[in-house]
Amino acid sequence: MKKGYEKLDVYQRAYKLYIGICKITKHYPIEERYVLVDQIKRSSLSIVLNIAEGYSKVEQSPKDFCRYLSIGIGSATELEVLIKISKDLKILNQETANKILEEIEIIGKMLYRLRETWQKR
Repeated sequence: MKKGYEKLDVYQRAYKLYIGICKITKHYPIEERYVLVDQIKRSSLSIVLNIAEGYSKVEQSPKDFCRYLSIGIGSATELEVLIKISKDLKILNQETANKILEEIEIIGKMLYRLRETWQKR
């Protein structure tokens, strides 16, 4: 049985993005594994974790949930920059980078809309 946050489309997308990021970053050059890869994985994981943690607090404080969603939006923006850097360093090809960037944009918009909905409560 799925927990509440697992039913959220944005959580499911962010979770799949993180799994994809883990697979893609395995192919990064060794010299980038402890800087760029760690940061990419941290920021993509942060999106997923902030949705889950924030949702666990929604009953006691919708305002807290909104704060966690804001952190998730910030992590998505950070991830976007890191993917652009990876593309410009020619670690990721244009097609792969664009697919990831597209998904980050969708997730960011979903987080923003979810935050707006909960801010009205």
